[in-house]
Amino acid sequence: MLPGSSLPGASLVAQGVYIASNQASSFFYIFTGAHAVHLLGGVGALLFVSFRKFEKTKISLPAAAEITSYYWHFMMDFGFSCWLFFTWGNKFLMFENSTF
Repeated sequence: MLPGSSLPGASLVAQGVYIASNQASSFFYIFTGAHAVHLLGGVGALLFVSFRKFEKTKISLPAAAEITSYYWHFMMDFGFSCWLFFTWGNKFLMFENSTF
């Protein structure tokens, strides 16, 4: 998913649209950066749980895997919620008819 976000970013840079160009480009770059940080953090947690020796720790492997699964389920739910909002939100909130 992250390469899918970086390709439009590269296209924007090629067109001269940077983070300080306008509010929409700032939102895109900040949202993509936050997505990258959370994705890399989740992958790091998965690698940590996969390769850690749990014999000498206070937490068991099943408990660590369960905690990591909570993170990934939250990320999936959050991503799906964002997709719903950005895909269907303007139809329900009627942004196109607002007077802002």
